[in-house]
Amino acid sequence: EENSDVKDIYVGTVKDWSSRKATKIHACVFENLIQRMPSLASLILTEPLMVSARDAHSAFLKCESIKLLSSIYKHNGTKGEELPSKKAINSMKEYCSKFADTLTDALGDSSLQKSKHRDAVLTVTKHFINYVKSQDVGILTDEEIHALHNALKTVKGSCQSVGLRRMVSHMSDTVTSLPRREAPKRTKPNKVLKSSKKQKKSKSRK
Repeated sequence: EENSDVKDIYVGTVKDWSSRKATKIHACVFENLIQRMPSLASLILTEPLMVSARDAHSAFLKCESIKLLSSIYKHNGTKGEELPSKKAINSMKEYCSKFADTLTDALGDSSLQKSKHRDAVLTVTKHFINYVKSQDVGILTDEEIHALHNALKTVKGSCQSVGLRRMVSHMSDTVTSLPRREAPKRTKPNKVLKSSKKQKKSKSRK
């Protein structure tokens, strides 16, 4: 499925597309891969697209990156298309935390505050929330859910449209009701080290 050479090529292609103003690469290159080979696309495009969603040289390309990520997560094998493999499905779940962070950052990105950019990010956020909600277990930690909720709350405060405020409010409510994934516990200092220090002190007294 995943080939390191192919991945390196696409990582470089995404970087070129998102960072060079004179690039001849178009988003359709990635769209075609997502449609024709969704499993491969999820394995090799997700991470570089998250980078370009944050670092692309224009607001337009940041939005395009986010919409491409949404296409990866929306793909479910309908209309006779290939179903994602088990490896691809697991990979998408593992990247959910980073995708949540990407969307949280995008919602607060000053370069994406024009209505067309903000609305595009909100649409993707809505699809992502629905994806997370459809899973059998918690995928996001309480901290990640809280950050996304706060970002949506801030956007809601700046919305002038009643309909848009209502949509964002519904998204906020849905986010807070999502099941949580337990955050990894921080390792405590080894008690053996403390005892060894005591031994050293006793020896120095002698």
